[in-house]
Amino acid sequence: MRSHKLSINNKNNQKNQFKYLGFSLLFHLLLVFILLANVVIISKSDNYKSFISSNTKSNQIKKNSQVEPINAVTIAKDDIEREVARIKQLDINKKQKEESRVKDLNSKIAALNKANNLAKKKYNKIKQDEQNTLLSLHRKKNSLEKSLTEMEAKKQEASEEVKIVKQRADYLKKKLQKEAARKRLLAELQEKQEKRMLDILSEEEKGLNQEQEKLSLKKQQIVKFIILQRNKVSKNWLAQDHFIGKNLETKLEIALSSSGEVLSVNIIKSSGDGALDLSAKNAILKSSPLPVPNEREIFEEFKKYRFTFKPDELKMIN
Repeated sequence: MRSHKLSINNKNNQKNQFKYLGFSLLFHLLLVFILLANVVIISKSDNYKSFISSNTKSNQIKKNSQVEPINAVTIAKDDIEREVARIKQLDINKKQKEESRVKDLNSKIAALNKANNLAKKKYNKIKQDEQNTLLSLHRKKNSLEKSLTEMEAKKQEASEEVKIVKQRADYLKKKLQKEAARKRLLAELQEKQEKRMLDILSEEEKGLNQEQEKLSLKKQQIVKFIILQRNKVSKNWLAQDHFIGKNLETKLEIALSSSGEVLSVNIIKSSGDGALDLSAKNAILKSSPLPVPNEREIFEEFKKYRFTFKPDELKMIN
């Protein structure tokens, strides 16, 4: 755009210069005609004066008057021609200088156009590089923002996992503490039950020793089979830890066949815990057939009798 404006300005300058040259040439020609007119007028005036002043020497004056205007005119023409030639040479010199200046100006314009194109290319390249750099930075920014978002999500997820693990650890810690307390309680109960059983056995043994002569073989056999039945029921009872240490007991009535098959089981006194009552009944049914004596007289005691179900004692036996 700039080069186009310079070209237009150059053309306008050339037109103005040609106009100036034309006006200058016309003006100089006009001066030449004025000079010629003055010379002619002056020569005529001199001839007229010489004719008046001397009639006697008219021929000589005529000759002189004729010669002098010719010489004056001749001299004036030479001057005019030299002046015209000088003016033409000046115009030619001016024209050559102007052409040289125009040529130099065109060269400068071409150089400016070339420099302008080069600068435009450099500018476009710099602009393209800048756009590419901005695009690359924008992509890097988006990538970093995405990475930060993913890291934040992972951090949040890790925080949730840590929280869950901590909660799980606290739960396990409490559970272990409860388990340790339960084991201590069971150990204490077992120790107490063992001591109680030893005391019972010791008392029974003492009583048996004291009343050995009074006890009949029938009672000894009854005790024996009661213990055998309790042992079997204890093995078939699915003990539940929360029943231990609560001093619960369920009383049931059992009817047996001669072979020991359990014909019926009825709860005659509940422990207050329905789950315990049901587990006690199922343990007896699962233990069928129960050990029974072969002697008919002794068996009569087991046809229908009461069975006291104590979790603490049964757990100790098991």
